[in-house]
Amino acid sequence: MSEKMSVFLWFQFCIESCIFVIIIKVMTKLDVKHYLGIYKLRQEMQEEGITNPSEEVKKFTKDLVEKLSKMKLDEEIILERNSFYDSQRKLIIEFPL
Repeated sequence: MSEKMSVFLWFQFCIESCIFVIIIKVMTKLDVKHYLGIYKLRQEMQEEGITNPSEEVKKFTKDLVEKLSKMKLDEEIILERNSFYDSQRKLIIEFPL
């Protein structure tokens, strides 16, 4: 293997490693701000008729936005199975099944 190829492979490995570390760090700290942004957008899309999920899903979205709106934006949210939990592991809401 040529020296240029070795340097290229080393450089590629470093970039991939950095990207992996960034993804892991982002995914380990998903907070109220993250989910509130997502679910506010979903709620707006539902209200405007862009999406039309079941009434149960619409209620879930509305309830989740209301609950998250009352929390600190930097509080960690834990998703486990079909439920959202706060950083104290208290249930916030369950996904409709």
